Amino acid sequence: MRNGLKAAFCAVLGALAAGVAVAGAENRSGTASGSPSSSPPVTFRVATFNIRIDVGKKGQPIDKGDNAWPKRLPRVVKVIRDGGFALIGFQEVTKSMWSNLVTSLPEYAFADGPDKQGPNPIAYNPKLFERMDSGRFALSAKPNDFNAPTWGASGVRICQWAKLKHKPTGRIIRVFCQHPDWKSQESRSKGMALVLGKAKKAISEGEDVIMTGDLNEMIGGTVSWSPPDPERPFGDSIRLAKDVLRDAFEATETPHTGPVFTFHGYKPSATLRLDYIFVSDAFRVLRHHTHADRPGGKFPSDHDAVSALLGL
Repeated sequence: MRNGLKAAFCAVLGALAAGVAVAGAENRSGTASGSPSSSPPVTFRVATFNIRIDVGKKGQPIDKGDNAWPKRLPRVVKVIRDGGFALIGFQEVTKSMWSNLVTSLPEYAFADGPDKQGPNPIAYNPKLFERMDSGRFALSAKPNDFNAPTWGASGVRICQWAKLKHKPTGRIIRVFCQHPDWKSQESRSKGMALVLGKAKKAISEGEDVIMTGDLNEMIGGTVSWSPPDPERPFGDSIRLAKDVLRDAFEATETPHTGPVFTFHGYKPSATLRLDYIFVSDAFRVLRHHTHADRPGGKFPSDHDAVSALLGL
């Protein structure tokens, strides 16, 4: 009888020790860590970040002064490093900006090179993730045509994707990063349906899914620009996304921190929530945060980065 009680007591202690090891302590890389003998980390921080295009159609700088890209670059880098993001979906990145990011963030790998990456590149921590495949498609009736916009879009919008292996768990994660058209509701809705079709296929094949992006839309099917602009009608493509994936903002197990709105246009207060992280059911959303960082009192971008601490 004593031996039985002793065995049970040891089993309880073992279970408690294992729980502590798995939980660990969150470090700056966005992963859980414990003692050297702890279980592999099972959490990481994903972010979406529209870093504002550097030049316009005529090749001229789109912003001046403190908001010009050369001055914003170190602020963007600081937000990323301070945030401890393990996986980032960017928007509005030109080839020159991509080159700047690669040089300034050597600790990250990018899913595609400058010849294939579109304006929405995906960066990841190579210590945590291994790239298995990646690519892009147009949010268009002709997904392989990157020159001819359809569905009333003002231009061709692209979704980048990456198939990554999460090294600590061996899970396969399909990441989508998109930035749909701001003007055409038809383009946003049909583009979203295109992305979700690929997401559902990935889930059916046993993959986990993360979708990031500046979706140019707010929930509710109402006009989201302030003041309302009749040239920018808004519908509810986000509702389509919520039929397949979970909005990390709503799914977080702890209260959201930081501002709710994410687009401020270099103004003191943000007025729109346009930046989202969606995840499949495999993930727990432990935290969700809007990074309203102003390094040196200056803006990194006209959008704030948004992050979610995810657990597998």
